[in-house]
Amino acid sequence: MAATRFDVLGIGNAIVDVIARTDDVFLAKHQMRKGTMRLIDEAQAAGLYDAMGPAVEVSGGSAANTIVGAASLGARAAFIGKVKDDELGRVFAHDIRAAGVAFATPPASAGPSTARCYVLVTPDGERTMNTYLGAAQDLHPNDIDAATIAATQIIYLEGYLWDPPHAKEAFLKAAKIAHDAERDVALTFTRSEKGCLIVTREETSAVPASPVERVVDATGAGDLFAAGFLVGFSRGADYRDAARLGALVAAEVIQHLGARPETSLKALAQDNGFDL
Repeated sequence: MAATRFDVLGIGNAIVDVIARTDDVFLAKHQMRKGTMRLIDEAQAAGLYDAMGPAVEVSGGSAANTIVGAASLGARAAFIGKVKDDELGRVFAHDIRAAGVAFATPPASAGPSTARCYVLVTPDGERTMNTYLGAAQDLHPNDIDAATIAATQIIYLEGYLWDPPHAKEAFLKAAKIAHDAERDVALTFTRSEKGCLIVTREETSAVPASPVERVVDATGAGDLFAAGFLVGFSRGADYRDAARLGALVAAEVIQHLGARPETSLKALAQDNGFDL
């Protein structure tokens, strides 16, 4: 087996999250159903951006959020995802690298613009998402670096990117390389406020979500749960303890705006008895 270069590598939609606070009146005016996600085209994306209030832009996408969380937990983390060589593409690349994640996927020089998700957060903590997938859907098998995959302990595949044909081929290529190198492959998973179920050949058991005083923004809860689980598992924790770590870091992210941790997740984990 090749030497391990990364603990966790995610493959998924490279999306810039544009996060803003709003209210139910704005959602109703723009015919949005609170708490849901809808796909929009590029023209709708431009119109919505003009109408919404002040916003924060960060690299996003489900697997990207997970991988940033893994880096905050102290893992050696990498991400593969497609952006265009445009302003938002450069925002994505700079932001995810600044979070300690290796990101080397070449940007597209032509085709649709970089994907973005307008995340509108109401006072009750619910987030309503409007997503333009753009360049993210153009991930290709050529974007999968075999040497990097073979040198990663766990490959994490984002289910949201399973449908586009070339992206599916990229997933299958990565999974085969990983399995041939005796590495692990994981897919997205979560049960929201119900915590998670651990299913093995021997048993099925439940691990509850960690309690929080107040939910500010549910964005990224499942993504950060996956980060904790995958890092815990990569460190040798059993499934139940890995799930407990996932619940802990998910609880941190829902207590503030956005899907990025606002404290060191490694320090948080250590303060709660996890050995990372």
